[in-house]
Amino acid sequence: MTDSATPRPPCPECGYNLTGLAGGRCPECGWPIDEEVIEALQNTQALMSERPFRLSTTAVAAALSVFIIVGAFPLTRTTGFSWSNRFDQLAAGAAGGAVAGLVGLAAAAWRAGRFSDVDRGRIRRVLRAWAAVCVVAGVVAAGEAWVRPPAGAGPTAQTSLLEFVLRAVFFALPGAALFLLTTVTFESPRGRVHRAVQRLRMLSAPDDPGATFVVQAFGRYRAEQVTQEWHEVRRRTTPELEALIDRTWRVKLDEARRSGTLLYDGELARLIACRATARTLLLKLGPGSYRDFVGTNLYNAAAAAEVGPDCLADPCGVSSNVFTRDGYLVLGRRNHRVAYHPGTLHPFGGALEAEDRAARRFDLFSAARRELCEELRIRPEEIRDLTCIGLVRDAEILQPEFLFDAVLTLALPELLARFDPLDPKQEHERLESCYDLPEEVMPFLSRAAPLAPIAEASILLHGRHHWGEEWYESTCLVHFGEVPPQMPLAPD
Repeated sequence: MTDSATPRPPCPECGYNLTGLAGGRCPECGWPIDEEVIEALQNTQALMSERPFRLSTTAVAAALSVFIIVGAFPLTRTTGFSWSNRFDQLAAGAAGGAVAGLVGLAAAAWRAGRFSDVDRGRIRRVLRAWAAVCVVAGVVAAGEAWVRPPAGAGPTAQTSLLEFVLRAVFFALPGAALFLLTTVTFESPRGRVHRAVQRLRMLSAPDDPGATFVVQAFGRYRAEQVTQEWHEVRRRTTPELEALIDRTWRVKLDEARRSGTLLYDGELARLIACRATARTLLLKLGPGSYRDFVGTNLYNAAAAAEVGPDCLADPCGVSSNVFTRDGYLVLGRRNHRVAYHPGTLHPFGGALEAEDRAARRFDLFSAARRELCEELRIRPEEIRDLTCIGLVRDAEILQPEFLFDAVLTLALPELLARFDPLDPKQEHERLESCYDLPEEVMPFLSRAAPLAPIAEASILLHGRHHWGEEWYESTCLVHFGEVPPQMPLAPD
């Protein structure tokens, strides 16, 4: 536990002094105080605190202002400066406008601790637009002097191309400096996260595994937008791979007998190919088995993939985030009777099984509903809405997993009352939840560890749909140190 009297870094959202506070929310902006983030800030010397950086930038802005005032006007005097000359007006406007912008930047930077990210973004856009105007004015002034020399300069005053370039650079420099300093002083929230992650990764272990999943399809798909083709094509294999699968299966059967757990070979649907657009999913499915899954994806994924990706069993998984009527996101903590990822947080689901098949058609949505009803002891009519939000692959076992958002008519207390961890068919030992809000999900990802890769994928893709690409990328950078790779969508 952190001693509440120990000096603590300021709130990463608003800069409020958090010393003396442990847990709860920031009194100023309401940020949920996450002790892991606080520890990271302390270890990286107040990583997200911007004030020392702003003060140094302010000093640079003031020094550049003095340089421009001292340097710009002597240059104009060498050309016979006159307010009636259009070149001189543009040159003075470029320098003076940039000086005014730099002074404004210095003042805004001094008070930046009181600005929200939204306010900083607005200031950044205004100052950068003004800097662009100053750059254009400087270049136009140099061009004016090149085409039409200043009045009274004489007929031999035509400047060379080199002189034009040097003059353009000089008069564009104030605006360019304003643009650069504005960018680094009021960097975007994404920029601050990038810089934070870079420093955190310098302190982290060199064997950081990075993203734990690959996004194969991203969209919001209703049942009528998902179509499939059935092909009686089994996975490719070799004698060596079959021997490896057989050895693995016999070892796992022996382990299951000793532990008293149930393990049997059942029919599964194998994903042969997927064509995804923003509005449709076209699936090519074929026959597979649980034995093949255990012998390839689950325990020998790298060896099977080395022979060829079409040698993997690739059974189609279905997993659902659950959202209650009172606004909670709910996932389950897997018990130690499950075959893989025991003890991790995981959404509710399983795989396309024989009972989900009718007339050579496996129904993803029916499978997702069946798994929810079995694991949470709810009725189908209590699932108010079910939407497929994407297809991902676990980076370790390479299994394809279709992710869903399931909205229930039940409140969290009602759902908890239905849940029975003692059910022998139950795969979860308890339910864990957080409010379905962007400011709550990131701390939840940290404190709920360990998470199965599919749990990370389902939460992050849900947030990507509801809170945007910037939230998704920033959260992935903090959580993984990188944004998970994504396969491009096919054209509609």
